[in-house]
Amino acid sequence: MATAESRCEDEAEYSTDMVIRRTLALLLLLTSLASMSFGQLKIEDKTERTKYNKVQSAYTAAKTAYTKSKSAATKKKLVTCTFDLAEWYMYTPALKPKDKYGAALKYYRETLKLDPKHKKAMDSKNTIEQIYKSMNRPIPH
Repeated sequence: MATAESRCEDEAEYSTDMVIRRTLALLLLLTSLASMSFGQLKIEDKTERTKYNKVQSAYTAAKTAYTKSKSAATKKKLVTCTFDLAEWYMYTPALKPKDKYGAALKYYRETLKLDPKHKKAMDSKNTIEQIYKSMNRPIPH
């Protein structure tokens, strides 16, 4: 039969073990979060990172301009920049297919909301959706 003293020692060991496990789990979580770039892609290739920064900046500027003035010129610029960003995601070698096709699809759809007759965006959107269907995978929304 365990004495009260040995039970306290067992509980103390268990408690210390749990603290260590929780601390390690927290450190793993923090390490994985630190390696993520919130709102930014982690692109190792310098050329691709430069291309991404260029199309992303142009898209952001065009979106801001269109928000301020919904003229035909700002809309046309936003359509072009949105499509260019979709194309970067679609064709960049810097990302894995599982990471790029959903993002490309998002921007192709955004292009089509702005310009429903944009043929290249429609064709690319349909191609991505067909790929997902052929793999029996749900199409990202």
